[in-house]
Amino acid sequence: MSIDDAVIRSKIPRPAIEAMEAGDLGYFTSPLYARSFLKQYGEFLELDLSDWLDGLLPTSMIESNSSDSIIRISEALPFPQKKEQVQKPTGGGNIMPTIWLIVITAAIVWGGIWLYNDLNKKYSDTTPVSPTPSGN
Repeated sequence: MSIDDAVIRSKIPRPAIEAMEAGDLGYFTSPLYARSFLKQYGEFLELDLSDWLDGLLPTSMIESNSSDSIIRISEALPFPQKKEQVQKPTGGGNIMPTIWLIVITAAIVWGGIWLYNDLNKKYSDTTPVSPTPSGN
């Protein structure tokens, strides 16, 4: 996948993706920003970045007061591996939401028909209208 594809699909700014791909976590102004972008990018790429994210706690920067700690932490960790795909059960799911949807839809339709008939009876004029005599 190209950087352009990653930018469009993940909605992460191009400079942030380029910095992460280059391993330049010093690009980010704080470990909180680095952590946030790494988490979002890891979810997009389906990578387990928990070790990296744990190393980017904001307290790690308070003591050292430089971005070198971010780079040292990232270089010491192994490259993340892709998450295992969890198989979701197919077919035969819970049918209750579908049944409720049908019941509620039927009630709304029935209520609308009943209201229409009731208002039609109430406001329909069943007495014949007698023409008014003309003055000529």
